[in-house]
Amino acid sequence: MRAAWGRYSQSQSLFSLQAEDGVSSFGQAERAEQRTLGVEQSLPKGVIARVEVYERRLTHARAKYMNLGGDLWLFPELLWDRTLVERTAGQDRGVELQLARSGGGLTDWSVSYALASSTDEIDGRAVPGNFDQRHAVHADWSLHPANQSWRLSVGHSGWP
Repeated sequence: MRAAWGRYSQSQSLFSLQAEDGVSSFGQAERAEQRTLGVEQSLPKGVIARVEVYERRLTHARAKYMNLGGDLWLFPELLWDRTLVERTAGQDRGVELQLARSGGGLTDWSVSYALASSTDEIDGRAVPGNFDQRHAVHADWSLHPANQSWRLSVGHSGWP
């Protein structure tokens, strides 16, 4: 079993000042409280099963410029839908299930499923965060020699 609780502050990185949007000063440090509870169990044939639940509450969230269309561009500040999102808080929570096997011969693999939500508080209302993804699946498989001198991996993530 694993359990964790913590509070932390995250100052704004030097490279994250949105100067391209006309921002000329750094925002206050964001504060978060995070709780995690997990159970890991060894199964036959070297398989490990893990279940983990988490919650992260963010306060003093910084406002940020974003593109409303959600498209990923090399220079997003040039698009027409750029707007200031004045969030004040946020919350992430979810549960993750994972099965994995490593160190058992020439192959390793893992598969996981997560059910999660990510919200930002804007004008007193909770709205989905820009990276909110309700369901996520991740799987990978690796082939390698016994001495681990190289590795060939194939993976899939549920993120579009």
